[in-house]
Amino acid sequence: MVNLIAYRHGCLPTMIYPATWKSNLDHPRADREDLTAIVEELFNLQSILLNQEVDAIAVAYTAWCGLGQQ
Repeated sequence: MVNLIAYRHGCLPTMIYPATWKSNLDHPRADREDLTAIVEELFNLQSILLNQEVDAIAVAYTAWCGLGQQ
């Protein structure tokens, strides 16, 4: 679905492997607790949950930094 919306708006989707976005923030085998602490510190967030929100924020930040496979 995301790819269809991206193509519809003329954007090429960016593919990011888990090790790529994790190493952008910490290291390739970082666990969710470490990533949560880093995301909270980066964006001055107060106590976010340990779930997919952390992954989504980290992936978006990594794509914004220009990492990924075209």
